[in-house]
Amino acid sequence: MKRILLVWIASVLLYACLPVPAASAAEAKVKVYETGVTAYHYVNTYDEVVSDYFSAAFVEVDGSIKIPAFSLKRMGGILSHTSGAGGKVTITDHQKSMTYEMKIGSSKVTVLNKDKIKQSEFTLSKEVTVHLVGDYPCYPLDFFEKIGYKAEFDGKRTINVDLSLKKAEENKEDSKLVPFSVGSKYGYMNTAGKVVIEAEYDGALPYAEKLAAVKADGKWGYIDETGTMAILPQYDTISAFEEGIAVVGQYVDGELKMGYLQQSGKLLKAPDFNYALPFSEGYGAATYGKSFFYMNQDGIYVLYPDNDDAGPFSDGLAKIGRKNSYGYINKRGEEVISLQYEDAGDFNEGLAAVKQDGKWGYIDKNGETVIPYRYDHAGSFEDGLAVVRTGKLYGLIDKTGKTIVPSKFDMIGTGRHGYWPAQSANQWGYIDVKGNWVIGPEYEFAYGSASGLFYVQSGGRSYYVDSQGKEVVPRDANGNEYVRIWAAGKAIEVNGKLLELNHLPSVIEGVTYVPAQSVLESVGMEAEWDAESLTLTAKRPGLSIDLQADKAVAQVNGKEVELAAASFIWEDVLYVPASFLKGNVVALLDVTEYAPVDLTEMGMEQAWDDFAQWAESFENADLETQLEMAAQIEEHFNAVEAEYAAIFQSEPDNDAAYLEYAVLLGELAQMFEQEELWAESAAMAKKAGQINARTATYYHLYAADQRLVGAEKTEVYRKAAEADPYLLLNHALTNGTYYDAGIAFGEMKGMSSFAVYSLKLAAAYGTEEEQQEAKVLLDEKYGASME
Repeated sequence: MKRILLVWIASVLLYACLPVPAASAAEAKVKVYETGVTAYHYVNTYDEVVSDYFSAAFVEVDGSIKIPAFSLKRMGGILSHTSGAGGKVTITDHQKSMTYEMKIGSSKVTVLNKDKIKQSEFTLSKEVTVHLVGDYPCYPLDFFEKIGYKAEFDGKRTINVDLSLKKAEENKEDSKLVPFSVGSKYGYMNTAGKVVIEAEYDGALPYAEKLAAVKADGKWGYIDETGTMAILPQYDTISAFEEGIAVVGQYVDGELKMGYLQQSGKLLKAPDFNYALPFSEGYGAATYGKSFFYMNQDGIYVLYPDNDDAGPFSDGLAKIGRKNSYGYINKRGEEVISLQYEDAGDFNEGLAAVKQDGKWGYIDKNGETVIPYRYDHAGSFEDGLAVVRTGKLYGLIDKTGKTIVPSKFDMIGTGRHGYWPAQSANQWGYIDVKGNWVIGPEYEFAYGSASGLFYVQSGGRSYYVDSQGKEVVPRDANGNEYVRIWAAGKAIEVNGKLLELNHLPSVIEGVTYVPAQSVLESVGMEAEWDAESLTLTAKRPGLSIDLQADKAVAQVNGKEVELAAASFIWEDVLYVPASFLKGNVVALLDVTEYAPVDLTEMGMEQAWDDFAQWAESFENADLETQLEMAAQIEEHFNAVEAEYAAIFQSEPDNDAAYLEYAVLLGELAQMFEQEELWAESAAMAKKAGQINARTATYYHLYAADQRLVGAEKTEVYRKAAEADPYLLLNHALTNGTYYDAGIAFGEMKGMSSFAVYSLKLAAAYGTEEEQQEAKVLLDEKYGASME
């Protein structure tokens, strides 16, 4: 009896917690469509539209059509439905990995992601109510609209539900942030030029899917739109995310291998491929060896066409190539357009460029020729237009083959948003859909447009211009031009440009000092030196600076600012700690110390003088004296060797000590003409290089100066410059090998500014022969004067 009473009480409580369908139905006007039909449509994994229907009742409540829960479960497995206690109901969208929680009698909907974390809320036009035999939850049709689908009632007896995902716009919406560079560092600014993410990276790519690839310490990773590192730098090569997946590469045993990375930072496929294309329409093409295959977004190999070339899926088809013949497959791997073309491009906007009998034309997805084969080259359609080449000149055509812009340009790049980068008379600019210049041809190169800005290259630097051709200058939070100074040892770079200084930076007791007047003038300040008060005054709009010799403070806009150390005068030039510049004068300051071999600092000039005297005395001495002198110097060498051995024992990672000893051995090898000592010297340098690769480069440059000439020496210098151009420059500035550095820089792409800088120093301070040859090179090769 007690058990029956408890069950009865529980039933009453449960009934009280649930809505009362009968009462609701009595108050509302309900019409039941007993012979209703639900038709639904979705896109399967092969990008094919699947349509089906089933008979199922639904209801109309107060004029609003509602679909019952049991119908949701029958739509291709895309949606599922569960009911819980207290009137709670849940719909899961397996296609989007989203969940929607509701309660019967309410119109509020809570949106959860796949991890069941709340994302947002929305409100339906009507409440969720229960109807039909079995009291099934029924949902207003606008629920489908709210979650990105579409549902309509035909007014008779059919509900049409479209569950096909709309194809995302390519690259989606432009990010409001674009990468910019100052010298060799990269950051991000908005389209107005305001710096949002500081220039602290060694490389940067545009944002895609809210993440941007950046390079730091030689590796690539990703940051989000706040500048927070989302995926730590760990890859040797990288791409932008497409469809939530990026191509990444890592060197394995010296060979670059590629794989796929998800936005979560988890690898879909570890770098193991010889080559991989970005994902497109759900598939990525990759290869082991020479044969391509396709992987889906679950990391499963789904298509294995035995082809030696393949392209991304676009418009549902992918280009394949075999034995220099090209055709197209669909997502089932079926060859829908046979291999019959000499070359082929990807489908876009329903057409693809293909080549037959040496000429290019266009076909549709049925393989029918739409535009005849009459072009010497043809690109993909973008915004209804395609770039074609006739002879050596480029123009634009529409999808009927009509010429829109005659072939009159030397080159036309990929268009976007109605603008095409174009080249004429070796200069680049931008044209519109009519072929008119909207930004005149005055640049060395022009890239595509992004977020209303245009990325151009001129004068050895890359920057943005607006639609009027005006440069968009990066600016800091105060509206001042964003400037980066790099004090690289004995060299100074301002926004990527080397300063030609008569007085070089100096490091004293760990503090880097720079010549104040030259540096301040390089960032647009007017500077004046007062010899009586020993004060340097520098001004520009919004900024006034006073620096006085032997003072550890400066006046910045009338306020006192402490310096890291007191300024000082050397050779009538005021030197100031470089750290003062950051924040007070420029947005970004980098200081890098270089320690090339400095024979003068090591006292080698005096050592050679002492050795010359010793050698003369040795040569003029009798045999007994010579033996005594030899024993003395051997004893001295043994003492030096023991001293360094003690250092290596107590400081095994002291690469500077290994380098110093290697150089000492090298000098002794030359003094006594002992090749064995050179071998010992190289062995010590190798140990130093195992601790610090840069130290080994210092040694290689030293050894090249002592032992090599001509092309062999240039090759060593060139390799050093490839590793770090400022390392070579500091070596030259320290040891006076300006001409050799200038020759090496001149053989490298993009190093002309370093070559000119070095050759100017050679023309001023080199040997007589070096001065003459440097002047000839500056004039004939670089068109540079000594002024």
